[in-house]
Amino acid sequence: MAGADTTYTVLDPYLMNDSVDRRLIPISGYARNAELIDGRKLGTSPGDIPFLDETTGKLDQSLLSIQNWLAPVADGTALSGISTPSTGDRAYVISESEVYTWNGSSWVADSAEVLSQIGDRIYTQDNFVTDGQTLTQSLDALDTNLQTTLSGIGDRTYTADNYVTDGETITASVDALDQQVKTNADNITTNQTNITNNTNALSTANTNLGSLTYTEDNFVTDNEPLTSSVDVLDIQVKNHDDAILINQAGISGDFDTFILP
Repeated sequence: MAGADTTYTVLDPYLMNDSVDRRLIPISGYARNAELIDGRKLGTSPGDIPFLDETTGKLDQSLLSIQNWLAPVADGTALSGISTPSTGDRAYVISESEVYTWNGSSWVADSAEVLSQIGDRIYTQDNFVTDGQTLTQSLDALDTNLQTTLSGIGDRTYTADNYVTDGETITASVDALDQQVKTNADNITTNQTNITNNTNALSTANTNLGSLTYTEDNFVTDNEPLTSSVDVLDIQVKNHDDAILINQAGISGDFDTFILP
């Protein structure tokens, strides 16, 4: 058989039929579709699907828009050996599995930048967190205590809603109760003043009334209520008044009929 004919590629659409084992690419729908992926072909032109370098087995970085990314380096020594880096250049250090960025004067690990934002994890009071623990541990502790706090607060649904309202914020409820307690306190103070004044007045009245122990007890009785004593005297005075009127009438009549000897 003569040398390979480069005008077509070997295709065998019918494996069981030895008489048909080659077909030109342009007339083979399957072959034409196989050459493309999502309508794009392999290549190095814009819009092409890039492929690995035949020698290195790596993707040629020149085909990518990598901005400030430099080629990966083996270790810190190799990183320091990069000549004249520009501010913002980034490089991956294989031995550390770390990305470094040139800040204009030195290489700074991305993790160091993250840690600088996190802080030193040394807290002021350590109420629920502990110095030096991981962020996950701190957040977990805060989450647990927050849930405990919320459980203690409850669902803010009250029994009588006298001064608070279901569902309002705790601040609103406390504010309403604070105002009502102040009102009650003011009223209590006023009542205490009134009670004191009344007590003083009653004491003065008792002093003026005396011991309710009388000298002769002609018509009144010792220690009986004043109302009873006044009532008895009122009745007795009325009786005396009536008797006086009768006597006056009698005396007047006697003078009318009096004859001198």
